[in-house]
Amino acid sequence: MSPEITAKEVKALRDRTGAGVLACREALTESSGDVGIFTADGAGNVTEVHDQNNGGVVALNASITGMTYATATNGRMVLTGGSGFIIYLIDANKGFLFDPGGTVGLGFVEAQATAQSGGFTNATLSGAYAAGTVASTAGAIVNESGLASLDGISQFQTNEDVSTTTGLIVNELTSGSYTIGTNGRGQVTSLVISLAGFTPWMILTCLAVWFLISYRERWRSRLKPKFAAFCVFAWVGAVPEACRPKPNEIVFYLISPTKAVTVHLSTTDPIPAVAVFEQ
Repeated sequence: MSPEITAKEVKALRDRTGAGVLACREALTESSGDVGIFTADGAGNVTEVHDQNNGGVVALNASITGMTYATATNGRMVLTGGSGFIIYLIDANKGFLFDPGGTVGLGFVEAQATAQSGGFTNATLSGAYAAGTVASTAGAIVNESGLASLDGISQFQTNEDVSTTTGLIVNELTSGSYTIGTNGRGQVTSLVISLAGFTPWMILTCLAVWFLISYRERWRSRLKPKFAAFCVFAWVGAVPEACRPKPNEIVFYLISPTKAVTVHLSTTDPIPAVAVFEQ
């Protein structure tokens, strides 16, 4: 389901950028979520491993080599030969990231903790984590906050409240299986939504349908199958709204055993959510 973009939002973006209507609408309905690992040698050479959802075009575990970087005395770092990111350092191995390309990305870089002997494992992430989406340059992005829980073996679960352009979803429960590679890259697959809330308009619609059915059918014995049909309708009617485009999988990168950054990967979701989990 595509997000609803209002004429007011399009006009506001046109006023700021001078771009055309179609370009502004596209910018508001598509964005790029990109998470990964930079490996710099301290001498101007850097490689990158990342996962990206660029408006529904998914790149998994992609590698970029041959990049170089130069750092000015004021902490401004420019990467060339690949992504073209610009980083402003606020400390050693920590800074704000800017993507001057067509998607106009904003983000952060932070040093990854040293892995235990043998690298990271599923046991590296274990326990409860607060979770929330990172602010995006696309106004229609889904915002989420809640709790994530990992058992240190293979099971992943989130319990979240979600704000979409068409309403709120309360207490959405998503579960799946996770694995973590030795470099700190993790994947959550076999995702299942076991609970999703109703939005107010769904409840009103269901009540209206029930009223019409009751009005037309006054015999109690014949109301039973109608009531069953109503229950099925209520369930089906809730699914498209509550179960918004869901990721085929979630990919995350460990910053430390207490912090990770994630991105939703789905070919049906042009506005992927990037989130941070932290204990």
